[in-house]
Amino acid sequence: MLLVPAFAQDKVTVAISSFSGMIDGRRQYSQNSQNTPEVIRSVQDDIEKSFVKAKRFAVVDRSKMDVWYNEKARQQTSDFDYSDRDLVEQGKNFGADYMITGNVVVTTSEHLGQVGANAAQRSVSRNSVVGTAANLSKSVNLPETIEATLKIIKVETGEIVLSETIKGTRGQLDKKIDDFIDKGFPMSVPIVELTGSDLLLVPGADSGVKKGDVFTIYRLVTVEVQGRVMTRQTELGSATVTVLEGDFCTARVQKGVNEIRQAMEQGNTLSAIKK
Repeated sequence: MLLVPAFAQDKVTVAISSFSGMIDGRRQYSQNSQNTPEVIRSVQDDIEKSFVKAKRFAVVDRSKMDVWYNEKARQQTSDFDYSDRDLVEQGKNFGADYMITGNVVVTTSEHLGQVGANAAQRSVSRNSVVGTAANLSKSVNLPETIEATLKIIKVETGEIVLSETIKGTRGQLDKKIDDFIDKGFPMSVPIVELTGSDLLLVPGADSGVKKGDVFTIYRLVTVEVQGRVMTRQTELGSATVTVLEGDFCTARVQKGVNEIRQAMEQGNTLSAIKK
């Protein structure tokens, strides 16, 4: 059994800004709108819940951000709306490492269904001829289609590090939001020990890790380039989670067990990054 020192992963601080949006192409809801529809606010709420659920982030209290925004808007002589520069300023005020912002486009559908009609008849659209009085029709609201363009802005530099569009109904977005977060902020954790072909990693089920998740194993080497300290990653292999146990998980090495063992024997710093 080989051991390496376990180290705690510092939480990244994120702040989720108000989103702009549009419903059925009829009205633009800017980020300073006080009457943003519930469906657009719900996307912000879902993103916030996903960051909190991951337990790898410190999430800035949105109510405090609203106070900042209202004061900023009060100081303007004309309508104030967020720009990326304003988001960076807001992020700095709240000690955020990254700002999450976006635009939400909602498309609703409405069809006419006939009372007592079969499935084919119930697909009659509003523009179709409606049946006789004996075969009355009624309006049926279908699930809204939501298209959300999400951006991650690094506060320190103001650069957009990831921009991606996700689409689906309300119930379909949760998994896509989780995937967006994993893509923008890959989970990187230390390796505690190697026993045979099994690696003991720090994250447990509470961190969102599941059986079958795959981690890529890297050797980390710190180098200094023109006065800038940088970390170089060298891929050694991969491992698949097989057991969840409290704050830890066990992952079976699928590739590179000898390379991983040798690096640990040499006292190298290793890290596992979730794919």
